[in-house]
Amino acid sequence: MKKNELAKGAPMLTDERLEQARKMILATSKAPLLPTGTTTTCPVCKGPMVTTNDLQRVLAVPHGVVVLTRLPGAVCTRCGAKAYDAAAVALTLEHSGSEIIADYETKVTRASGGTLGTYFKADLSRVLRLTGKERLRWKVLDKDQALVEVER
Repeated sequence: MKKNELAKGAPMLTDERLEQARKMILATSKAPLLPTGTTTTCPVCKGPMVTTNDLQRVLAVPHGVVVLTRLPGAVCTRCGAKAYDAAAVALTLEHSGSEIIADYETKVTRASGGTLGTYFKADLSRVLRLTGKERLRWKVLDKDQALVEVER
């Protein structure tokens, strides 16, 4: 099958279906599915996942970030994988209407030895008005997200 062909019988994910799913999730109970401390099996590494009401989610929005805390779900004690239950997903959806996934994407490359680097696309440099004399200040939010401020 070609890359652009759909599998026969596969449902189409339309905007209408996405909106229906969003409404169903928002209508679900906000109560956690399992009591805190319940142990289940991690789908990633098969290690123990322990339910908690203390998960965190960071959402990027146009003028900063929103940090959602005390979310219900489970975290693997072996690999650190997180699973949010329906209540956490509903809370995330309520606050992510203007969430930014990414405006630009760059690759991280190995410069030499242990040094890493990245190249800015011309459009990103233009939008941020970068000349090469600025300093970038990074606020690490978690291992997958950071906020960058340009110091001129």
